[in-house]
Amino acid sequence: MALGFVTIHGQLDRHGFISIDCGYVRTLTYVDQKRDITYASDKGFTDAGRIHSVNKQNLQTGLADRYYNVRYFPSGERNCYTLRSLTPGGKYLVRAGFGYGDYDKLNRPPTFDLYLGVNYWTTVTIANSSTAYVFEIIAVSPADFLQICLVNIGSGTPFISWLDLRPLKSNLVVDLYPEANVTQSLVLLSYFHDTVGFGPNRYHFGTNYEHIRSPDDPFDRIWQRYEDVPSWTDVPNKSNGLIQNSTSDAYDAPDTVMRSASTPVNASRMDIYWSSDSSMSVGVDPKFFLLLYFAELEDTQELRQFDVSVDDDQLATAFSPKFLLPTVLSRIVQGSSNHTVSLVATSNSVLQPLISAMEIYLVRPVNESTTDSLDDVSHSANPFENRRFSYKELKRITNNFDTVIGRGGFGLVYAGRLENGASVAVKMRSETSSQGNTEFLAEAQHLARIHHRNLVSLVGYCKDKKHVSLVYDYMDGGNLQDRLRGQEPLNWLQRLKIALDSAYGQPAIITVSDTERTNITLWARDRLSEGDIGRVIDPTIREDCNINSMLKVAQLALQCMEREMRGRPTMEQVVEGISESLQLETSSRSLTLSSSSIKTGTWACADGESVGAIFDAELFKETSSR
Repeated sequence: MALGFVTIHGQLDRHGFISIDCGYVRTLTYVDQKRDITYASDKGFTDAGRIHSVNKQNLQTGLADRYYNVRYFPSGERNCYTLRSLTPGGKYLVRAGFGYGDYDKLNRPPTFDLYLGVNYWTTVTIANSSTAYVFEIIAVSPADFLQICLVNIGSGTPFISWLDLRPLKSNLVVDLYPEANVTQSLVLLSYFHDTVGFGPNRYHFGTNYEHIRSPDDPFDRIWQRYEDVPSWTDVPNKSNGLIQNSTSDAYDAPDTVMRSASTPVNASRMDIYWSSDSSMSVGVDPKFFLLLYFAELEDTQELRQFDVSVDDDQLATAFSPKFLLPTVLSRIVQGSSNHTVSLVATSNSVLQPLISAMEIYLVRPVNESTTDSLDDVSHSANPFENRRFSYKELKRITNNFDTVIGRGGFGLVYAGRLENGASVAVKMRSETSSQGNTEFLAEAQHLARIHHRNLVSLVGYCKDKKHVSLVYDYMDGGNLQDRLRGQEPLNWLQRLKIALDSAYGQPAIITVSDTERTNITLWARDRLSEGDIGRVIDPTIREDCNINSMLKVAQLALQCMEREMRGRPTMEQVVEGISESLQLETSSRSLTLSSSSIKTGTWACADGESVGAIFDAELFKETSSR
């Protein structure tokens, strides 16, 4: 059951997790028995890019298997993973891993941008080809899906090793990490401390080098051990009692983390440093959000009391942690220079300071407000290409909406003309539309980031009080459905080329109801089972196609409609099948041109484009590399 919905539809597993092994192809899913986490192949989450293995010897030791394959994106400026079945307004931890390992044998570690939807997350800079880089963000999802996008900035080919999503919903706490909201996200700082294997600054202060995560942490936050400081030691004489989080604790650190505490040996202070390095660009004047976790672990009557300061600015005075109860101190820290947290025992204290855990985040503003997410479309592409229209402007460019050129689930589509004379189509959402802001936003975001010859381009949008619309380039030649059914329909060879192009990139879209699609499928399957291929073929091209080419595509299409996921072909198999069909068709047409007396079956042939012109070598490279 998990195989189907985790992999194909990008839904959540029984923990509410999505865990993707990018470029993994051996099976659809596999289970980490130790952590009870199901990892999925990235099929169904993205159709873009190519895959490649990574030589284990070229990466730092002790990495998870997910680092030993990557998906890379040599084409397109922006390529995205789509994670679905989320809760609109829900809060999520999203984590991505990158291990270059010179997989491409170019020895050119790339730099590229990472986006969460239309919002900038971070710049991924592979400073060392053998180092594993991990980036994490806590954010609110404006819709029932999130897109994680890799953006090429001209400094090498973007790639990714793995991708995780974890819901931050607690039965105890109403709102975890309240600082992450519709106006800002929290990006976990990446800064490599000495003797620490990974960059993310979420630390426990125990002596165990193993990471603490699921199942100890139900949100699968990864807590790694802080630096090996010789003058620190594990807190002695720990109580065996369970550390209980209160309902006022908005960070809900697990018991295992809170019990992993350090204290200085024969000293009265502890100093903890952080800064920034080449693994993450923090900007000119960054705003950090610091979290410090404390709990008394010794059942003692002796006083433990200390002052807590950040860069010599007092955070807590004469602070005494509570026995087996967490206390979290937080502070906004400004600036990109070196920062220091100091814990200094007071003159009255008998015991030394202690600390259990620490997190450091960058505060990243969200583009305007995600509660009004359609406004963010203007940030998703070149702002000169995607403009925001007022409703008054739409009335002017459509001549008061006088020419209807289409109708859809959202409402009517009107013809319009911009100031520069360019023709546009204005798609207005009607008040009675069954589709809401979520679907409308999804289409806007999709078209804002995709540029493809089989898709219209998004010119702009309108979000003016109750008026919501999208403005497209106007297709005076009609849409794909018009070309299939109109007076000059596409021939079979042209249709095959579009299908193959779509299998490699972004498909042209025709909306068909579920009922109609099901009826067509059953009818076509019956006709093919009877050997009656002729009744399935569009009459307008019946005399102008190779019957074997048509039969192969028809069978492939029916496989794609199988109810059970296991019966459906992979995208690689779709590409292979369409390629074979295209080769049959072009070969047939070439034979017809070379001798007018030769025909294939009963199907006459016309278009003589060469096979070599169609089968670009780059297409075969992608297929063979997988």
